[in-house]
Amino acid sequence: MIKILKYKYYLLFALLLTACSTSKNTFVSRTYHNTISHYNIFFNGNESFKKGIARAEAAQADNYSKILPVFYYSNPEIIQSVAGDMDRAIKKATKVLTLHSITAKPELKKGPQSPKQKEFYNQKEFNKWIDDNYLLLGKAYVYQNKLSLAQETFKHIIVNFPDKPIRYAAFIWLARAYTEDGEYREAEKILNSLKSDDKMPSRYREDFYTTFADLYLREKSYPQAADMLEKAIKLVRKKHYRIRYTYILAQVYQESGQAEKALKAYKKVIKLKPPYEMTFNAKINMAGAFQAGSDEGREIRNLLNKMQKDEKNKDFQDQIYYALANIAMKEGKKDEAIELYKQSVSKSVSNTNQKGLSYLALADIYYAIPKYALAQAYYDSTVQNIDNTYFDYQDLTTKTNSLTHLVENLNVYELEDSVQNLAKMPEGERLAIIDKLIEEVVAKEQEEQKRKAEEALNIQYGMMNQNSPTTDRSGNNEGGSWYFYNMNLKSFGQPDFRMRWGNRKLEDNWRRKNKQSVENFDIADAQVQSDSTSNEKKAVILSNKTREYYLQNIPFTDSALAKSNERLVAALFGMGEVYENELKDNRNAIASYKELIKRYPSDSHVLPSYINLYEIYNEMGDAANKELYKNLIISKFPDSPKAKMLSNPDYVKELEAEMNKVSKFYEDTYQNYKSGNYNACIQNANYAISKYKDDDLIPRFMLLRALSLGQLQGKEKLKIELDTLVKTYPKHEVSAYAKDLIEYIYSMSPEIKTADVTAKAEEIYSYKPAETHYLIIAATPKSNMNQLNFNLVNFNLDNFDQLNLGILKAEIPDRKLLVVQSFSDLENAQRYLSSLKSKKADIISGNNAEDITFYIISASNYEKLLLDKSVEKYRLFYEKYYLSGGN
Repeated sequence: MIKILKYKYYLLFALLLTACSTSKNTFVSRTYHNTISHYNIFFNGNESFKKGIARAEAAQADNYSKILPVFYYSNPEIIQSVAGDMDRAIKKATKVLTLHSITAKPELKKGPQSPKQKEFYNQKEFNKWIDDNYLLLGKAYVYQNKLSLAQETFKHIIVNFPDKPIRYAAFIWLARAYTEDGEYREAEKILNSLKSDDKMPSRYREDFYTTFADLYLREKSYPQAADMLEKAIKLVRKKHYRIRYTYILAQVYQESGQAEKALKAYKKVIKLKPPYEMTFNAKINMAGAFQAGSDEGREIRNLLNKMQKDEKNKDFQDQIYYALANIAMKEGKKDEAIELYKQSVSKSVSNTNQKGLSYLALADIYYAIPKYALAQAYYDSTVQNIDNTYFDYQDLTTKTNSLTHLVENLNVYELEDSVQNLAKMPEGERLAIIDKLIEEVVAKEQEEQKRKAEEALNIQYGMMNQNSPTTDRSGNNEGGSWYFYNMNLKSFGQPDFRMRWGNRKLEDNWRRKNKQSVENFDIADAQVQSDSTSNEKKAVILSNKTREYYLQNIPFTDSALAKSNERLVAALFGMGEVYENELKDNRNAIASYKELIKRYPSDSHVLPSYINLYEIYNEMGDAANKELYKNLIISKFPDSPKAKMLSNPDYVKELEAEMNKVSKFYEDTYQNYKSGNYNACIQNANYAISKYKDDDLIPRFMLLRALSLGQLQGKEKLKIELDTLVKTYPKHEVSAYAKDLIEYIYSMSPEIKTADVTAKAEEIYSYKPAETHYLIIAATPKSNMNQLNFNLVNFNLDNFDQLNLGILKAEIPDRKLLVVQSFSDLENAQRYLSSLKSKKADIISGNNAEDITFYIISASNYEKLLLDKSVEKYRLFYEKYYLSGGN
């Protein structure tokens, strides 16, 4: 009996061993591998993936000032937070694919085969859970932002499982991976092909519509995005996503100007009872969506006023005031809107992006008036606070810089004009003004001392509790009576500070700066501009409560007045140029140029002012003033090029005739070269280079000289002359030809190229074996980088998983790079390279061996390689120092 049981045990063990093998395809083996794949490995991997999705939903911190993203995997913080879950999902899926795939054919039964039997026999894969694991693997790669790997995985499903419904999921996720990778055209091709496919199972429709919506949103095709979101919302099963898609739909309606639909969608969001932050922002956005003249304005304002009194909204007052200001602007109540925007700024402490939006609204208002000094201060504050991903950020920066340039010139103009007026006054009147300024300074100081004394008493008697501070969203103290403890007052005062002082570093004596920066002339704050030479002695710092402090800036002497006039003229002309060219404000540009001409009719800036006025009036179509300034240019500056152009219609032709003399000389020089008269060619070229050094033909003369010297002294001399030409005129078309000649010399004399390139490489790269190193795989453009990347990932997982190596993609001219990071030093990198070479055939499978090369490179040299963009140059360095021990 015991023997029988023993035999049964051995038989069962043998059957299990047979079932574990994937080399045989039997009912038992298929059942075993299907069961293990599904209920053990895939189940655990899929649970890890779902856990990562739940973690992403919880961790997503949305910026409600922008249209919310449809999916979470674009957020780098989300990618980091779900990395562990996605790693586990990838490992589980890879385990199924590696250990449980059955591709061996089953034994054919004797006799005729039915179509179903033939179909079964001809399939490529006999484990029905393999396709699911490939899909899981690809989705996890998307959440790790490994988009190339994800794309290859989804393509594998499409190619190898063309008749299974899962191919639709693969197509949809492939479109997502392309969209995330910026390949919008490829994504759209896939989605358009699916749009007309009636066989797509209904369970994939929601993912299809949201994927299409995501693509359209990134392309800013808002009507199409809205259509896809509407369809997705009808199918979505999970409330979390129904709320999110509805909110995004409301934002899309608002962005595309469909105010009524936007309002309805926001109200629908609120009815769905989302988290409080989304509810709050839906109510806020309703203020931006309503149209002036509709009945919604009063209802929304009442809603906002009610929100303002709610304790839960204590930390969101800035957004509420901003929404109320938007309503006021739409209703044409500009003054009320300005006050509300300022209230928003003063209430904004931790939400810097909202503060930036409020500053921007104020800046736009003052710019439109126009009040440029105020606009500049608010635009500057906008740039300091708003998120640099804001869609118009670059234009904002440009406008801010233009206004800053204008305000700098305005300040100089106003200061110099004021001090010159003071210099002209009788002494008694001048001193009376200065004494009044001193009285104001003293009064302000006394008021400040009194305030500080009251504050000290409050602290002493515990009365500060009457003004107990509130705390903002970041725990910052918002109250307190002293300005720099009161964050509301600080934020509100920043634009005024910048308008007066500009951007100042926090340091001692921060007021002291050579350039003056004041809104209106305030001699109490004027800084002394020294008129002394570079050997000047340090000026004595005077008290601003003395007459001497103010008198030191006033230009009493002729030399001081001359320098003041120089600054004033430059400021006037600078103002005119900014108005004309950057702000397109012709009215103020004309005023600036005319003021300059009136006050300084003999200055060198008068001619360019006349010319600019002529161009402005020409652009405006004002024929009378255009003719006026044409005549002034001709009569007062007859020898100027502009006067000659305006008075002589043939001037340009005559100028061209003069230039043709140089062209004729060039033709003669060229004929000398063609006829082999190289010495005469060199002599002519040297003369032209000296005589006509600014002429456009000089690079061509240099080329003829180089070619002639090459004929007489050899290719080494030719190479030196061509290098000089390329260096002197790098962007000239002749330099392109010179570069081609250099390449030809290299091809005919490789030793010249090798010597040149090696010398350049040694100037760029350095040998540091103790530094962090990378492994580079360089491939030709035709190489299959996705396959190479896939093979490399699998190699690292199988052999160096414990090193947690990363793979980056890079591209330089003529080479695509895979960069394996990082190794602590050269020795460890060499150990990895040795192992890699032993498996080279597996790594480069699907590619030609001659198209792939391996290099070790230090971290600092890698940065230099990306800048230099030449693998060939690095190869020479690598061979000398890494392979030949050239160090």
